Amino acid sequence: MTQPAIAIHGGCGVMAKLGLTDAEWASARADLATALRAGWKVLTAGGPALDAVEAAIIVLEDSPNFNAGHGAALNAAGEHELDASIMRGADRAAGAVTLTRRIRNPIRAARAVLEASGEALQNARLQLGYAEGRYQAGVGDVIELENAQLAVTNAEYQRVTAEYNLAIARAQLVNALGRRN
Repeated sequence: MTQPAIAIHGGCGVMAKLGLTDAEWASARADLATALRAGWKVLTAGGPALDAVEAAIIVLEDSPNFNAGHGAALNAAGEHELDASIMRGADRAAGAVTLTRRIRNPIRAARAVLEASGEALQNARLQLGYAEGRYQAGVGDVIELENAQLAVTNAEYQRVTAEYNLAIARAQLVNALGRRN
């Protein structure tokens, strides 16, 4: 079995100690360590990587030291607008939220989207199969069939949008780290 590993980052670029008090610097470093421990605890208990990622990010979102959740920068209107995305590597399922304003931990909302999107697509496909069967049997109508197809299209659109948002986030991270693929 492969030994688990976890890595985190506190945002884009390098947090410069310049301009921070010793207490602020220590607080930020402590929060990074807490985030690592939260994820590591899940992994060493045999939990899935997705749970470890969510646990680590929640710590960062709850910290005032990072541009995420509680510590996020404000928009022009003086409000938090938060984005989050998460992806399950095994099947590349993704969930994302954007421009949320009243969610304490957007990563939890993104995880809920991930969990629901697979079910939504599966349910939409079942609904479409049922509508097609009814239409072919002469008891369903075109509107029922079109509504079912629209549900499948919407669920697939949400999945593709989440994957696109993750690709953008990955490219931004790679760029911030100074690496090219």
